[in-house]
Amino acid sequence: MTAAQEVEVVAFDNFVSDIRMDEIRSYNPRLAVARRCNEKDKAGSLSPRTRISALSAWVEKGPIFIVWPFDQSPASYMPARNSTWVFFAVILRATR
Repeated sequence: MTAAQEVEVVAFDNFVSDIRMDEIRSYNPRLAVARRCNEKDKAGSLSPRTRISALSAWVEKGPIFIVWPFDQSPASYMPARNSTWVFFAVILRATR
């Protein structure tokens, strides 16, 4: 069986991004899932003025994101490949 060469990511709005496996191995992105804040979160680093509410698919583009470690990427990497920052991912499919 051949290993996947890319991961096709489909967003809620039908946006599609093909992310190469070498990029994933090199930069180790995260699949981040927003969740409801619990009491420990609220008591931690949140400002008392912080408004806590559910994420909207249309406004915040969540709750599922592919997040890249911006501080570990080459300076030219992110501006050239903004399509790898996928908001509200609903399908991740390995492709050859």
